[in-house]
Amino acid sequence: MKKQLLTLTAVVAALACGCLQDATAQWAANGTHIYNTNTGKVGIGIGAVAIPPAQLTVKGTGSTAAASWVSAGAPLFAGFGEQNVGNADYILNMASTLSNARPVFIGRRSKGTLAAPTSVVNNDFLMSFLPSGYDGSAFQNPASIDFYVDGAPAAGSVPARISFVTGSNSATRAERMKILSGGDITVTTGSLNMGSASKTIQFATSVVGGNGMMTMFPSGTQNDDRMVLQHSPAFPTWGLQYQDTADRYNFLSGGSPVLTADLGSQRVGIGTLTPAAKLDILGNIKVTDGTQGAGKVLTSDANGLASWSTPGAIPWTVSGSNIYNSNAGNVGIGTTTPGVKLDVSSASGFAAKINGVYQQQGPIKTF
Repeated sequence: MKKQLLTLTAVVAALACGCLQDATAQWAANGTHIYNTNTGKVGIGIGAVAIPPAQLTVKGTGSTAAASWVSAGAPLFAGFGEQNVGNADYILNMASTLSNARPVFIGRRSKGTLAAPTSVVNNDFLMSFLPSGYDGSAFQNPASIDFYVDGAPAAGSVPARISFVTGSNSATRAERMKILSGGDITVTTGSLNMGSASKTIQFATSVVGGNGMMTMFPSGTQNDDRMVLQHSPAFPTWGLQYQDTADRYNFLSGGSPVLTADLGSQRVGIGTLTPAAKLDILGNIKVTDGTQGAGKVLTSDANGLASWSTPGAIPWTVSGSNIYNSNAGNVGIGTTTPGVKLDVSSASGFAAKINGVYQQQGPIKTF
């Protein structure tokens, strides 16, 4: 009873000195609704001495917020919490049997005024999500998710794109990726990395006349040389390179050519960037098909299929700077049936020239 009397006495004293105004005078009814009639702001949970920084300010727990928590301008809503997880959460809840019913966060944008809105134009901001962190002296805004108009609006259509921005503050942050209104995804800066070795990139089943799986350039035919696949950032010259001007693919080993496919000349080079034939090999070749062996030669069948074979016997023997026949039979020149050791035959004219003297016409036999 004593506590209630003391409280009532304090309220009466406050009213008497004008320190406490009647809050009911700041609200008016509109049917089943009420609205504030004061020209100031509304604060919930902020205490009598604090001025609400926004039109509606809600503080759940903790100390009075410093001015640095609120950015420039006149925000509509500000909420504050302190210490425990969940003390500053903003929760939208809904239960429904309808499949399309759900909590929705809507950000609407127009030009003109609230009373007379006009159409937005290409590249206008639609809305943004802007996280911010305190660096010890001020809040920094290092990242954002921004929504833009992505083309010319028309009746029933406002194309939009989503931009993902990261950095360390508002001066250094930059767009890293964007999703265009047509569905294309562009990585503007940085690299696309798979976070797990078990993950892959999979494309839809191909259709006749469909686009290629990947493109290297947006346009042109004189683009700079480019690695299509490289080992890693530390080994940029190990992998597959495409040369747009020369129109060829090169498999490189530390920048040196291993295999080249020249699309313009339709030639393949091994160890050379400029093949001069359908297959141009700089270096030795090795063909192992099970028929290889010492002293064998590579021969072709009527269809051009090559295989190793044993060469026929050669009846000549080298002796110093001389050669002699090592067969047991005769040698024929101009005849397949030599009758003596050396059988030279000519159907017309001189048959031979021995010691500068032309020998008789017709068949000649010297022995």
